[in-house]
Amino acid sequence: MRCVCAILSAAVAIAFGPALASTARAQPATASQPQRPATGIPDDARYACPMETHPGESDPARQGAYFSTDEGKCPWCGMALKPIDELAWAKARRAAGGADVAYTCPDHQHVFSKTPADCPRCGRRLEPFKVMYTCPDPQHAGVAATQPGKCPRCRWTLAAYRGIWLSSQMAERNVPPNPSPAEGAAYRCRVHPLAHSNRPGNCPICAADLARTQQHAAGRPAEPGIPAGSGFVCPMHPDQSSATRGSCPTCGMQLVPTEAVPKPAGAPAVIGAQVNYLTEHYLELQRRFASDSTKEVALHALGLVGAADEILRHADDPDARLPPEFGEAVRTLRAAALKTTGKDLDADRVTFVELSRAMRRVIEHVRPSRDRYPTLYLFHCPMTKGDWIQATGDLANPFYGFAMLKCGEQTGTR
Repeated sequence: MRCVCAILSAAVAIAFGPALASTARAQPATASQPQRPATGIPDDARYACPMETHPGESDPARQGAYFSTDEGKCPWCGMALKPIDELAWAKARRAAGGADVAYTCPDHQHVFSKTPADCPRCGRRLEPFKVMYTCPDPQHAGVAATQPGKCPRCRWTLAAYRGIWLSSQMAERNVPPNPSPAEGAAYRCRVHPLAHSNRPGNCPICAADLARTQQHAAGRPAEPGIPAGSGFVCPMHPDQSSATRGSCPTCGMQLVPTEAVPKPAGAPAVIGAQVNYLTEHYLELQRRFASDSTKEVALHALGLVGAADEILRHADDPDARLPPEFGEAVRTLRAAALKTTGKDLDADRVTFVELSRAMRRVIEHVRPSRDRYPTLYLFHCPMTKGDWIQATGDLANPFYGFAMLKCGEQTGTR
């Protein structure tokens, strides 16, 4: 997703998964588990199950957190109850003050989880944050809220992204040492000086109104994320721009002329544009694996994650008219992309089998632009039993590269 904060764009929705639901799922009121306030924690609760969720329970009312006024064991999973003040997830809920809580990795902020977990990239423990919401349309990036809802300007569903850190350690570590990276901006947050924009808007961290900087007290602000004189931008990250052609340093996509960046309106158009982005990133990975290269593999994998996240925000829109199988394919593709690191070519090729299978299901439901991709060639590898997609008919096996580059057969076109 795109937001007003250029310096914190890595924490945005390239970074996030499907639209967030509240983590504070209400449980039936009982003598030991009374009705909960906005934080999802009963006022008189003293103990809770260490497990914030119980997804194994068949009853949806028993899949959330369990609280009690007394010591004992959780009746849902059997774990010994602990004092609430000792539970990190409970502290995070209280710190969020009723807002949604989610978790991400400080080093890989595209990772998104609704419950405590470990980073699938590096294995470190995810840190809690207060979820913020903004409009996916970059023209309405000034819209910021602490609760999910609709954009008041275009009625799109607001997208979730990382707000303030809820652990004191992370909050202290991320206090900006100085505002110098944002000194050239027309607007800046008074509380978070690294959050800035070239037009009026809201801080993507605290939602406060951005203040006009002194050196821009007069004159019309420039368009957000596109410096004056820039002729080429990344379609997925418009803040990445250049006076000449090149590739995006965030996701590896080819920069395009500013006027060529699509501005889709409505779920079908948004999904169509993002499927084009998925296709570009996928084909770049296919070419790299076929040539035994890991260059920019991680960038293109993250590009897949970002495009998948954007699709999933709109896949359930009634106007999209897409079956549940489409969303499942996008989620599978996203999970495979997260496993693709560019550090181990053999491991990435194994993952590419799953990723390719999901990509094929995606394009069966939403065909990428025929103007960009007149023909997509489908191939099958008899060794791995995997399929893959190419933009040309010249067979190049991504699962083995130069070792068995011509191993496979064409099975069709799209």
